[in-house]
Amino acid sequence: MPIILDAMPLRRYSRFYSSIVEEGDPTHESIFLDLKKGLMKFMTSRMAGQLSISVKVEGEDAPEPFFISGSRFFALVNAYAELRFEDTVLVTDDGRFDLGAFRQPGAEDGFPTFKEGLPHSLNIALGSNSPLASAFMTASAFANKDRESPHFGVFIKSGHVLGTDRILFFDTPLESSSTDLDLPLPIWLAISTLPEENVKVSWGDNRLRIETPDGNLKINAAKNESLDAPDPTDPDFRSVFDHPFTAEVSRKALIDVLSFFDPFLKYAPHGRIKLGTPSETELSFEVIDGVNAVRRIPAVVSPELVGDRTLWFSTKNLIRAISNVGKSERIIIGIDYDAVPIDVRDADSDTHVVVSSMEE
Repeated sequence: MPIILDAMPLRRYSRFYSSIVEEGDPTHESIFLDLKKGLMKFMTSRMAGQLSISVKVEGEDAPEPFFISGSRFFALVNAYAELRFEDTVLVTDDGRFDLGAFRQPGAEDGFPTFKEGLPHSLNIALGSNSPLASAFMTASAFANKDRESPHFGVFIKSGHVLGTDRILFFDTPLESSSTDLDLPLPIWLAISTLPEENVKVSWGDNRLRIETPDGNLKINAAKNESLDAPDPTDPDFRSVFDHPFTAEVSRKALIDVLSFFDPFLKYAPHGRIKLGTPSETELSFEVIDGVNAVRRIPAVVSPELVGDRTLWFSTKNLIRAISNVGKSERIIIGIDYDAVPIDVRDADSDTHVVVSSMEE
C-alpha cells in the first residue's frame, strides 16, 4: 500500500517557502522530510524550522528521513493534489519524479527541538486589516537593506513602529504596546507571507521564535543583538525633525508636481529638486541640474518660513515619503532651513516620515 502525502494544505505555505529559500546553495535549498513523524524541516542561513505535513501510511513503514530539493518539491505540491512515495521517489497518476534525494546520518540533530520556552512574546495579527502588520510592511520599505547595518530590520520601540535607513525614517504610533521588539528584515518579510491570521513571536537568550496558533509551523532564528533604532519619544531625537513651522499642502498636488519633473530629471546627475517657501500661500519646486524648471503649488505656509531659502531633496525619497504617510488628502511638512531633515506627516494621523536633505 502506498505512502500518500496530501499536498493541498502545503500549498498555503508555498509563498512562505519561496521567501526563505536560498537558491544556489544545496544545503539551504534542501528540505528534510520525516514521513514517519509527518514533518518537513528546513534550514537557511538565517532560520531553521519545521512544518507539519499530512501523510497517510497504509500497510507499510514510512522510509527513513531524507533530504530533497525544496523548490522542486513545492513545484510538485503546487501541481498535484496528492503525492505518493516509493521510498524517496514521488509518484503521481501521470508521472514519476526522482528529485535526487539523499540521506545523512545524524542530520536530524542539527534541527531545533522547540522544547524550551522563551521569556518574552508578542502576538502579531497578520493581513491587510491588521494595523501592526500594515505598519511593519510600511516600515520594511524604509529599512536599511545593508545586512550589516543596525537598521536592517523593523522595530517596535516605546509604542511606535519604526523603520529607517538614516535617509528616511518612518514612525507610526501604536494604540497599545507593552513591549519593544527588533525583527530582522528577512524574518519579518517571511512572517508577512504566512497564510495564518496571526502568529506568536517569542524571544530571549539571543533567539527569536515564530509559531502559528495551531503549532503546525515553528521557526527559530538568531536574534541580532546589534539591531537598534532611535527612540521616537526621546526629546533630543524628536527635536531633530519636530519643527514648529510647517507648510500644509494637497497630497495629490504634491505627488503630481514631483511626478511632473520626472522628464526634467531623467538625465540630471543627482535626481534632486529644490524646495522653497516663497510666500504664505505657495510651495516652490525647482530643478537646475542641466535644465531650469520651476513650478509652484498652493499651500498654507507658516510666515516664519517665507523667504528665499531652499533645501535640496531626492525626488524619489519625497515621493516615497508622501506615498507612505497616512491616507488623508492633506500633507503637513515640518521645515527648518537650519536643520538637515524635513518631517512629512499625514494631517489626520501621527505617522511621520523624516526625509534628510541633500547637500547643495
